[in-house]
Amino acid sequence: MQRKQEGFTFIEIMVVVGIIGFIVAIAAANYFTARKNAQGYMCTENLAKMHGAKQRWGFENNAEETDVPTFDDILPYLDTKEGQLAIECPAGGTYSLNPLNEVPTCSLQSTEGRHSLQK
Repeated sequence: MQRKQEGFTFIEIMVVVGIIGFIVAIAAANYFTARKNAQGYMCTENLAKMHGAKQRWGFENNAEETDVPTFDDILPYLDTKEGQLAIECPAGGTYSLNPLNEVPTCSLQSTEGRHSLQK
């Protein structure tokens, strides 16, 4: 009499684990790429807000094109959440406001994409 064996063999289990590992590796790579892109888009949005706030500050204070406001100067013109002191780059870069006739910049604009604002 021959017994019928139930269950999976070791090879079958290892094939399934390998396939799952491959899928997880692809998903993780896509996740990190999407996260990096989202941080870049958010940084660009922050730069645009700062540029608008700079222009409003310059207009209301009759500033020259070469004047450089501080973050405290433009804070009232930014749409920030209550209690939020400043806008920060989500990827950890630092912002420079620059003179009124130039756009603000992020320290990551040359190393990572989308961390810049075109004039």
